[in-house]
Amino acid sequence: YAKIKKLEALGSRVLYLEADVCDVAQMKECLAEVKAHFGPIHGLLHAAGVLGSGSIYTNSRADFERIVAPKITGTLVLDELLRDEPLEVVCYFSSTSAIYGDFGSCDYSVANRFEMAYGSYQARLGHKASVICWPLWKEGGMKPLNAESTHLYLKSSGQRMLETCE
Repeated sequence: YAKIKKLEALGSRVLYLEADVCDVAQMKECLAEVKAHFGPIHGLLHAAGVLGSGSIYTNSRADFERIVAPKITGTLVLDELLRDEPLEVVCYFSSTSAIYGDFGSCDYSVANRFEMAYGSYQARLGHKASVICWPLWKEGGMKPLNAESTHLYLKSSGQRMLETCE
């Protein structure tokens, strides 16, 4: 909460809510509270995600669905619930795994590829949608499997880790 207090001290109005982006009822409640606090919603930054682990050969269907849900179901839930809002900005935070893969899990890659495709689809419809495909973030919350795999992944894809200052 220190960061929130710091933003408020700078003059920002902050409302912190938690909800499962895949749960329509929870999202309706949150969005109603946001609208009551701030008025119409003009922007959406969708950055939800769950990092996959293990191999597509060993993970269960339930594991796969749990990983793809925030990016696929969550994107569709937000699109439905915000359809009538005067959105000026919609940005989906995807990953370069949509292009380069995800250490063989497949689930995280598929979820991010969906976001890329959906953002492109929305833009073609004339909606203000964009997608940012981030590489691995060195100090981010989504940690890759291990250092050796990470090194191989970055080397083979020609990427480097995103630094916090960037």
